[in-house]
Amino acid sequence: MEKQKRIVVIQSLPCAGRSSMAVTLPVLSCAGLETSILPTVVLSTHTAFPNVALKKMTDLILPAAEQWHEEGFAADAVYLGYLGSVEQTELIRKALPLIADEHTRIYVDPVMGDGGKLYRNMDPAFPAAMREFCGVGKVLLPNITEAAMMCGLPYEEGPHSEEYIRSLLEGLRNLGQEQTVLTGVMPDEEHIGAAAMDCRTGEVVQVVAKKEPTSFCGTGDLFAASFIGAQMNGHGLEDSLRIAEEFIGGCIRRSAAENRDLRRGVNFEDGLGEFIRAVRK
Repeated sequence: MEKQKRIVVIQSLPCAGRSSMAVTLPVLSCAGLETSILPTVVLSTHTAFPNVALKKMTDLILPAAEQWHEEGFAADAVYLGYLGSVEQTELIRKALPLIADEHTRIYVDPVMGDGGKLYRNMDPAFPAAMREFCGVGKVLLPNITEAAMMCGLPYEEGPHSEEYIRSLLEGLRNLGQEQTVLTGVMPDEEHIGAAAMDCRTGEVVQVVAKKEPTSFCGTGDLFAASFIGAQMNGHGLEDSLRIAEEFIGGCIRRSAAENRDLRRGVNFEDGLGEFIRAVRK
């Protein structure tokens, strides 16, 4: 029997609301991965809600990694999501050698903005710091806004031309990763999906689906987690994109039919059975 793979998730933890670690952990667990967590910040809810109470966990990062190292805890993969500050990127750079080696697959989702703007309370210096930091990863998972910021290119709301998507992927290609996955790609008004480049060959693949009229918080985190879960189960780049897109599409359609508060995120729980069957074939 194949040994169970381990993944360490380093990102924010909202205590309510379906986003970030609140969705990442169950999805990766359903993908059959032994999942350990290192919260960068703990929040009462995710930040689409007002009056959020939060506590940054910066002081935990290095001590946790040092203890794991002493216990011989090694990860097959690391997923880096929301990091609360430039200081945290520097600490995580120091912590990674304690839990990862040259065989560890490191995924970086450079969470910092959407809709052409930085998230509120985000340091204006963060995009430059994240551009430098992304070199630690083997797979990069930005959205259009984040890619444009790191490439120094203008943000386009969409639809996106093939030339624009290629320019973003090429702009990110030399940051040191093996693959780049660009989310929020709109080839036309009716479709949305993701494009990915194998940075070693320059090959680009794209998977899109019908664009739903409603958007929810947390779907980017769900996409990243389902994509990672598929890859860690041996699926190739294009198949992993397809599994993630189909999972997210089902979550959005199900939630739209329930007429729920958009801020609460999608009902992904009822789609986990189908996701397991797709990802663990």
